[in-house]
Amino acid sequence: DAVFVNTCTVRETAKLRGLARMASLSNLKRRRPDVFLAAMGCVASEEREALKKKLPFLDAVIPTDQVTEIARFLSSQREDFDAPVAGHFLNADTPRLRFSSFNAYITIITGCNMDCTYCIVPKTRGRERSRPMEDVLREVSSLADQGYAEITFLGQTVNAYGDDIADPDTRFAELLRRANERFPNRRIRFLSAHPKKITDELIDIWPSLSSLCNHIHLPVQSGSDRMLRRMKRLYTREEFESKVEAMRRRVPGIAVTTDIIVGFPGETEEDFRRTLALCESIRFDAAYLYIYSPRQDTAALNLRDPVPRQIAQERHDRLVETQMRYTNLSLNRQIGRRLEVLLENPAKAGGMFGKSREWYDVIVDAPASSAGRVVSVEIESAAGKTLHGRICDPSTRASLAASVAVQ
Repeated sequence: DAVFVNTCTVRETAKLRGLARMASLSNLKRRRPDVFLAAMGCVASEEREALKKKLPFLDAVIPTDQVTEIARFLSSQREDFDAPVAGHFLNADTPRLRFSSFNAYITIITGCNMDCTYCIVPKTRGRERSRPMEDVLREVSSLADQGYAEITFLGQTVNAYGDDIADPDTRFAELLRRANERFPNRRIRFLSAHPKKITDELIDIWPSLSSLCNHIHLPVQSGSDRMLRRMKRLYTREEFESKVEAMRRRVPGIAVTTDIIVGFPGETEEDFRRTLALCESIRFDAAYLYIYSPRQDTAALNLRDPVPRQIAQERHDRLVETQMRYTNLSLNRQIGRRLEVLLENPAKAGGMFGKSREWYDVIVDAPASSAGRVVSVEIESAAGKTLHGRICDPSTRASLAASVAVQ
């Protein structure tokens, strides 16, 4: 009855996929004129008027600040689609369709004030806006009451939470502390953090929070201070290294993952070698590596000295080769260890796929009915980017086997 295409503008390929998907719906509209078709997300915010002209068969183009207004768009009052509506900010009472009964995502802040030169998000999402802490905690308590095992706090710059609120007690570290009280001995994660906003308070409080997982995704983007300045990342390589060192010292066994861009305008071979050296120095547990993707309406589009695609690809390949060495080392270090794993869904080759607290992918021999169970797993091997192991507790193995027999 309705199709919503949620779009992304962070990278050109993602944007083009979304546009192609929307265009392909014209055939569906011809066959079924009554079906409701809508575009959502950042492309809908960035190019709302253009989309209406390019794809006139769409019934609605819903910008990000009106995501809570979907019911209005679906109503029979279609004549007011173009009327300016501020939209209501997400709150604990906003209806949600959750795709998991044990793993939930909670948006705590929208927008971004960082203004990195390569990023379109501030223009499509606006300035930072934090949810009131009590409202976030009410949602956390509700999920705890429903038996959820894991929650993930979300934000473009998630650890900027509270910076736009005058109350000095509304800060990210305090939110984590209070959420830990309401969601004890389970799992709390957050994505994605900005290195500039990693505070001593956050690092110091981390070991005392039983639910806060020992993993952080911390995008560095480059190991060259010159490139970091051109990107307007607001920190130096030394500052980044110092914060990672402090986290590893205070949170033993913490896994550190990152994002890196190669081929940014003006990047020299020396700049790139500094990025390679940073990977060798920090030894990230995993990294998402990208070739710079030009985005309209970003400051980087006006920077001189573009890096030829062939050179950018060659640097990307070298970086992948280097990082994979350290990813493999990280995985192999887990062999023989016991990891706490949240079983999520059946693995393609059999057994169950799950995530450790450190964000490792783990496969164990268990039935599909075990989804949502948290088990202790002894890691026996590593293949590719996945760990394989066996459930440690014999009684747990027996109960899972018994559940299969009953079925």
